[in-house]
Amino acid sequence: MIKKLTILFSILATLLFLRLWFGNGSFPVIMQMEAQLAALTVKGEAMQARNYKLEAEVNGLKESLDAIEARARNDFGMIKRGETFYQVITKEPKLIKPESTNTPSATD
Repeated sequence: MIKKLTILFSILATLLFLRLWFGNGSFPVIMQMEAQLAALTVKGEAMQARNYKLEAEVNGLKESLDAIEARARNDFGMIKRGETFYQVITKEPKLIKPESTNTPSATD
């Protein structure tokens, strides 16, 4: 009788350990979910920082004409009446043409 109970408990323990390592909610699944949670937490924190920045920008635009003026100058190139606009053009470096490849053309 004791031998049968020992075998039964051994089988049950084996099944429980198998479920612990390979079943639903197993250690590998939990570790994968924890990694996903960490990645989503980092992404959420970045999005929260972005939201705070946008909120500060919106509040600045609501409260200050200077912020609106700076935005108009930077984004739209607007100037005030009576101002003189100067545009500085710098020399751009010469573009290097890519070497031609030895691929046959469509007429070959």
